[in-house]
Amino acid sequence: MTLAARNGHLDVAYYLIAQHADNDGQTAVIWAARNGNLDLHLIQNLVENKADPTGIDKDGNTALLLLLTRPDLSEAKLLPVAKLLLEHGTPPLLSNYKGGSAKSVARAKGFHGIVDLVEEYAAKPQPAPASPSEWFIPPETIAKVNSSVLARGGFGEVYRAKWANSDVVVKEVAVVELRRFLKEVNTWRKLRHANVVPFYGANHRKEPFFIVSQYAANGELVEYLKREKEQGRILVWRKVKEVAAGLGYLHSQGVAHGDLKGNNIVVSDNGIAMLTDFGLRSLVKRKDELGAMAWRAPEFAHMTVLKPTRKSDVYSLGMCIIEAVTLKTPLSEYSNAKIRQFLRSGGVKVDKPDEMTEPQWNLVKQMIAVSPVDRPNLSDMVQKLEEFADDEQMEGDGI
Repeated sequence: MTLAARNGHLDVAYYLIAQHADNDGQTAVIWAARNGNLDLHLIQNLVENKADPTGIDKDGNTALLLLLTRPDLSEAKLLPVAKLLLEHGTPPLLSNYKGGSAKSVARAKGFHGIVDLVEEYAAKPQPAPASPSEWFIPPETIAKVNSSVLARGGFGEVYRAKWANSDVVVKEVAVVELRRFLKEVNTWRKLRHANVVPFYGANHRKEPFFIVSQYAANGELVEYLKREKEQGRILVWRKVKEVAAGLGYLHSQGVAHGDLKGNNIVVSDNGIAMLTDFGLRSLVKRKDELGAMAWRAPEFAHMTVLKPTRKSDVYSLGMCIIEAVTLKTPLSEYSNAKIRQFLRSGGVKVDKPDEMTEPQWNLVKQMIAVSPVDRPNLSDMVQKLEEFADDEQMEGDGI
């Protein structure tokens, strides 16, 4: 497609658009914005013939942002193309992975007309997130691995598979509203952090919908810590620090995890702890939401909070720390219904694990406080977690 756009062969470009072809990983509109002569007629024809104007390149740039970063284009030349792209759904305020946006670049270049245009379209009601071809993965390209089912939950089935010669995890989502599914996909695909499982793509065109992400070869955190302990290596607080770093990143991006528990923390082949399944709670049917109460903040049991918050994530992280330190499921002696009853009547009494020092327990106690206002902010905990991780490492090194 991009070669056709580059050479002006519109008839070929239209055919490739219809076939969803994009053999070098970028859309024709993105390529034209970055490298082509600024031909309004070409871009207009591509857009009007269903080339995707909402796509982003590998660095998170929209076509409009790429045009604005080119030194060879004046504002007068850009204005009609900017209007065309915005009219056809280019996100007006989307920032790239370095934090640059069309508005900030236009303002820096003194393109005040484009700044006004971006603000005009940003003020309009936005449609549901588009589904760019960059992340669509056809179901027929997924090959299940034998005995591949990893989990079954409220939102569907999780299994190992092969895709593009890579080991991946596929999360099939039970019947769900397409708008909500696309919202979660568009959230995950923008995230880039060492302690967040990388998103590879998704299928939204044929049920069951699914999301494809990196396979974590070392499995779930608790099982990894058990294996390491058997080898004489204690890594609990170093992994907890990594989990907190991933959670802090999610919060900085305006994302609450909402379902933080031990089996949603996995470890990569090089031993890095990563968060997964953030946001997928919104895809779970209401009747399935009462699972995993051992990690769920008390405000959910009281139904005073219906959406996850940063403070509810802090509570869940506290319970995850207890799980990681003890290598046991917290409150496993009680049913979900019983835990919910305890939470409604004033919280669950959790005793200090023998494996924790007093300073460690003091921090965790604050994290699992009944009232959200009594819990620390994640940013205030970082120094303590680093101290615990450093102490653990020095002890392991015999210092």
